Amino acid sequence: MSQQKFYVTTPIYYVNSSPHIGNAYTTIAADVIARFKRAMGYEVMFLTGTDEHGHKVQSAAEERGVEPSEYVDQMAEVWRRLWSKLQIRYDDFVRTTQPRHKKAVLRLFERMSASGDIYQGEYEGWYCKHEENFLTDHQVKDGRCPDCGRPVERFKEPSFFFRLSRYEKPLLEYYDSHPEFIRPSFRLNEARSFVSQGLRDLSISRFRLSWGIPIPDGKGCTFYVWIDALTNYLTGIGFGEDDSQFERFWPCDLHVIGKDILKFHCVFWPAMLMSAGIPLPKTIFNHGWLRVAGRKMSKSVGNVVDPFFLVERYGADAVRYFLMRDIQFGLDGNFSEENLISRLNDDLANDLGNLVYRTLSMCAKYFDGQIPPRSGSGGDLLAGECERAFSKYQGLMERLDFRGALEAIWELIGAANTFIDHKRPWQLFGQKREDELCGVLYSVLETERIILLMLLPFIPKAASEMLGYIGVQPESDEILPERVKWGGLSFGRRIGEFGPPFEKIQPAEAFVPEAAVSSADNEKKEDSAMDKPVVTIDEFGRMDLVVGKIVGAEPVSGSRKLFKLDVDIGTEVRTAVAGLRDYYQPDELVGKKVAFIANLAPAKIFGVESEGMVLAADGEVVSLLVIDKDVPVGTKIR
Repeated sequence: MSQQKFYVTTPIYYVNSSPHIGNAYTTIAADVIARFKRAMGYEVMFLTGTDEHGHKVQSAAEERGVEPSEYVDQMAEVWRRLWSKLQIRYDDFVRTTQPRHKKAVLRLFERMSASGDIYQGEYEGWYCKHEENFLTDHQVKDGRCPDCGRPVERFKEPSFFFRLSRYEKPLLEYYDSHPEFIRPSFRLNEARSFVSQGLRDLSISRFRLSWGIPIPDGKGCTFYVWIDALTNYLTGIGFGEDDSQFERFWPCDLHVIGKDILKFHCVFWPAMLMSAGIPLPKTIFNHGWLRVAGRKMSKSVGNVVDPFFLVERYGADAVRYFLMRDIQFGLDGNFSEENLISRLNDDLANDLGNLVYRTLSMCAKYFDGQIPPRSGSGGDLLAGECERAFSKYQGLMERLDFRGALEAIWELIGAANTFIDHKRPWQLFGQKREDELCGVLYSVLETERIILLMLLPFIPKAASEMLGYIGVQPESDEILPERVKWGGLSFGRRIGEFGPPFEKIQPAEAFVPEAAVSSADNEKKEDSAMDKPVVTIDEFGRMDLVVGKIVGAEPVSGSRKLFKLDVDIGTEVRTAVAGLRDYYQPDELVGKKVAFIANLAPAKIFGVESEGMVLAADGEVVSLLVIDKDVPVGTKIR
């Protein structure tokens, strides 16, 4: 019997700006389930990648003064670097500028055309350049896009259309007969509601955009970016190039996406596949948004959390654990750095880390660094706890309830710590009750082995290192249910060099006090320049000074002097808090290009996370330092 397969994907990520923690959340979740399925004996294909065509990418390249091809090459490496730092173990990375992807898009288009679902016409209506989306009169309010709030354009152009309207009834019938197709179930209801309101044929081309895949005989038209992007799920398993691989892995077992792209994945994508005569994916899981202080995390809003920063400060394992433990997968969740620190300190350092460290310390002290024998009173007392925990864990992982699975593990960690406190091995050693001591320590070490095997998908680096302490290889040809059977720990093996697996973080070390952020809201000091310490050119060079453009300004609630500014720095939009309300009106600020410090430590000011600083002359009159020539956003200031 051939090995079972499991094909899991993330969305491919748009490279018009740098990754944020919401992208990391999606990819970590997909990586966790991919690692679990590999451990369960499946042949896994885990696909991710980058979406590299469209107006926004072309505009981002123009702002930087480079060709789009050069820009996307640079940005694709940024995403790859983040996945490496987060220990993402993908099997393939699709880029929509690759020749293999172009071949897949054209083949899918041919099959949709052959079914009679493609026709040429003319589109007239509203278009949001930022969202790269056509809009109806009903959707547009006050000349602005309902999604991003930016002004929309009205134009007429020749277009290729997909007969999406033909698939209204087939989609509804499929939803009803395949309740597992869209998860959670309330997202299935959203898709059903959308389709029930009626589907219009979809424009699948762009006439005024050159940075895209040309449509054959399309007279200058390129494919709409979503037609291009969705096809990546076929590209990554050989559609159009390797039929045997495609037949092996399709249909996809699990698409993991954010709820904001439900319409494209749960309506457009299955309709496209139906048109092309390709089976539909088994499950599309729509997770919720990450919010910061109750607001959706968004580049346009400017409350984006930088995952590179989090990994450098707290480590990949802590970031992965926090996101999977603190947020119920499928629902909206709140990102909080305070909660991340709490999870690191309390769960990882105290509960897990202390369990492992003190057990190994006793092993080193009482048994000269060797694993004690299983025989003896108490040697199997935790076996039932481990069996029940794994059974619960396995069921929750299969249902993608990562939070519940981790809670099951932590219940077992709690049971092991309580067992130690109750059995008091230090007293057994002092009383020379060696037989009992062997049984107690073996039982706890074996429980730790099983705990760490279950934790490998979540904290792969730390779990691997801790398994190494007790001489267990993280990878094995044996499937996980066999590996976690009681009694797998080898007696007499010498433990490795070990230390506390996690270091605690003091909150005072992690956060810059609000008062430490320089702004006109602080007390003005009349220090002479001569009183300031001299800085070297190297010290000055540590500051990341760039040209930023203020794209939004609003008063900070509760403060008389502060504005919250949204500042575009080229790679992303940052939030900066500045004490400028006595000197500027919001409409005076929007559009100004300013000097911006991009690597200032984040700080919370009146509840707003400030992620940088705009520079100003601070005297009797406060004046922003503005850029007086048309310099691209993101340009370095020397």
